[in-house]
Amino acid sequence: MAAPPDVMYDKEWPVRQPCLLFAGLALQKPEYLALWRKLEPDPTVEEVLRNFPVRQPVLW
Repeated sequence: MAAPPDVMYDKEWPVRQPCLLFAGLALQKPEYLALWRKLEPDPTVEEVLRNFPVRQPVLW
């Protein structure tokens, strides 16, 4: 029997985290940038949005 997820909205995560973009650029890690590109850029679940304040780091 599988254990229940340990967080709510586990299927809606992960989303694009700015730290992956910034670290990939600063540390010259293309694998971080590749992962960042694969993740969901525009979450629609309100709880995810509430916990994900920086959604457009490229505009910074």
